[in-house]
Amino acid sequence: MTNVNERHVALKILEQLEGENQFLRQVVEAQFQNLDFTKQQRSFITKLVYGVVENQLLLDYFIDQVAQVKKNKMKPVIRYILQLGTYQLLFLDKVPNRAAVYESVKLVKKRKLFQLNGFVNGVLRKIEREQDQIFKSIQALPVEKKLSVLYSMEETLVHYLLDMYIVQDLEAYLKASMDVKETCLRTNTLKIQVDQLKSSLDKQYTRREGYFFDEAMYLSKYNRLDDVDEFRKGWFQVQDESSMCVAYCVGEDAKRVIDVCSAPGGKITHLAERQKDKGQLVACDITKEKTDKIKENCKRLGIQSIEVKKADATVLYPEWVEQFDCVLADVPCSGLGILRTKPDIKHNMSLKKIQELLKIQKQILANVHQYVKIGGELIYSTCTINVYENEKQIEEFLSEYSNFERVDLSMELANPRIKNYINNGQIQLLTHQSKTDGFFIAKLRRRY
Repeated sequence: MTNVNERHVALKILEQLEGENQFLRQVVEAQFQNLDFTKQQRSFITKLVYGVVENQLLLDYFIDQVAQVKKNKMKPVIRYILQLGTYQLLFLDKVPNRAAVYESVKLVKKRKLFQLNGFVNGVLRKIEREQDQIFKSIQALPVEKKLSVLYSMEETLVHYLLDMYIVQDLEAYLKASMDVKETCLRTNTLKIQVDQLKSSLDKQYTRREGYFFDEAMYLSKYNRLDDVDEFRKGWFQVQDESSMCVAYCVGEDAKRVIDVCSAPGGKITHLAERQKDKGQLVACDITKEKTDKIKENCKRLGIQSIEVKKADATVLYPEWVEQFDCVLADVPCSGLGILRTKPDIKHNMSLKKIQELLKIQKQILANVHQYVKIGGELIYSTCTINVYENEKQIEEFLSEYSNFERVDLSMELANPRIKNYINNGQIQLLTHQSKTDGFFIAKLRRRY
C-alpha cells in the first residue's frame, strides 16, 4: 500500500492509546493487520509512534516551554500532533524541519481544525528555533526532574529507583533503554543447526551474533515476523538472551518441570529444546488466550514434551504438590527491565501498581514452592531492575521458608559471559552493561 498518510496512522494509534488497558504493541499490531503496509511504511509508523511514547515527557516539556496553552489544556488530538511534529524536529534527521512542520499542519487540516493551523505552525517553528536553548535548560534542572524529562520516566519512579542505584548508573541504564532494539532469536535446535539457520537468514536479512549464547542471534531489516519463512517453519523463537538464561539455570537432573507463568512459552520451549524434547514439562498460564499462545508456539516449533494447562499461579493445585524437580516462576512484575520494547511502561507503571505486584509475587512464591520435591529447585525470575521485586523478594521468602536455600549460580553456570552479572549468587542484568533486557534470576533449592 503506497497511498497512505503514515503520520495520520501514527496519530490514530496515539489516540487509541488514550484509553485504559491499551498496550502499545497490541494497538500497533492491530493497526497493521487492518491494512497492507509496505515495509518502509510500517517502519516509519513504528518509529513515529514508539518515538513519541518513549520521549513523551521530553516532548511535552518542549511544547510547554513555547506554547501559550499548556498541554493539559489542549485538545488531545492537537497535543498528539504537536508531539509527532516535535519528535520529528528533535530526533529524525532524515525528515527536513520544514516537512515536519508542514505535515503536522496537514494533520490539523485533515481533522478539520482549521482555526488551529497557525497555533500548531507557530509552536513547532518556535521549537525549531529554540531547541538548543531548551535542551540547556533541561540540563540545569534538579537531578530527579532532569532524568524524568530527558528519559520520559515519571519523577516518582525516578525517585524510587534512585534509592537503589546511584545517579550515574540509573542514567546509563535509562539512556541504554532508549536504544533501538533488534529482534533477538533463539535457534530451535530440534529442527535446525545454528550455522544452518545463520546461513539461511543471511540470504535475505541483516543478522549479527548473540552476546551470551551460540543459539542466539539478532535480526533486522525484515517486514513482518510472519513473513519470515524460517519463523513459519519453526526454526527459531523470538526470545531475549536475558530470558534464555533461565533454561541454563535448570539442573540437568530436572526432568519434570512446571512453568507456572509461562506465556508465550519462551523459557519452557527453550528448556524442551535443551532436553531434546524428552522431558516431562508442564506450561501454565491464567487465561485461555495465553495458553493458546503457548500451544501455538509449541506446534510451530514441533515440541511434544510440553503439556499446556490453564492454571492460576496463586491457586494451589493439590495434585502438583511435591511433584516437580523444578518450578519456574517468571512472575508478573513492573517490567522496568524491558523499556526498550515496551516504552509505555514508563507512563503506565506507578508505585501503587508496584506495591500490588509485590503482593502477587509473594503470593505466587508462597503457593508454588509447594510443588517442589525435596532436593528440587525453584527458579524465580523477573524482567525488572527493581530491588524490591528481586533481591528483597527472595530475602523475604528465605526468611519465611527455612526449608529452602539460595543456590550460588556462579558455581552452576559455566558460561563466563553470564558470570560477570552474578552477584550474591543471583543474576541481575542491566541493559547498559549486558546489552540485553534488564532481568533478574534467583535459584533456590528445597532442603527438606
